[in-house]
Amino acid sequence: MKQQRQVIKTVNGMRTFFVRKDGFEWGYFFINPNGLFVAHTDYGTYGYHWPATEGWDFLKFLANAKDMEYILGKISRRDHFDEKRTITNVLRKICEWRRLGALTMERARELWDDCPTDGPEIMPWLMEQREFYESDGHELAVYDYPSDARAFVEELFPILQAHLREERSQAEPNTWHGSMYRLSEALRRCWMERARAVVPKGRLEWLKELAGALLDMLH
Repeated sequence: MKQQRQVIKTVNGMRTFFVRKDGFEWGYFFINPNGLFVAHTDYGTYGYHWPATEGWDFLKFLANAKDMEYILGKISRRDHFDEKRTITNVLRKICEWRRLGALTMERARELWDDCPTDGPEIMPWLMEQREFYESDGHELAVYDYPSDARAFVEELFPILQAHLREERSQAEPNTWHGSMYRLSEALRRCWMERARAVVPKGRLEWLKELAGALLDMLH
């Protein structure tokens, strides 16, 4: 996986980053230490302003964020109707009612056979069925974040995070944070090279990097 990342410029505290993955996916990130985050990418444009508090390191927060559902909740909305998962919920409910004896075999078969397989038709059909109408059938509807928003946090945001962490490690080469970054990067390369079955010479290089990182941590 080929990645490209660079800092374009910094103006009045606003930093501009450019990232690209595999030569196709790309994104410009505009970040202000006061908590402003904007991203213009081929997956869409996203932004959020986290209220800044005294002593809060916003760039560190972004670099180390692990809960992508939290990030999604800030930059996007869970308003995309998931047709397939909604239909699955409806069919499961029919089976549950039949198992509990709430439906006769004939009625359960009728609902199963009539249930639309075309997503847009599922909700109107659902509200026309007495069993679902009387039991809040609309709660079976599934809404999720748009697929483009998910692709953004899964494909491009991690590249930005890696760049921010690398910046911190270079700015703090002899700190615990810098040593831990070097260690994690050495372990990551170790795993990647092992997967590619590199030659012994290649293994020797990442072993040297790993040993160097461990020695730094012991100082």
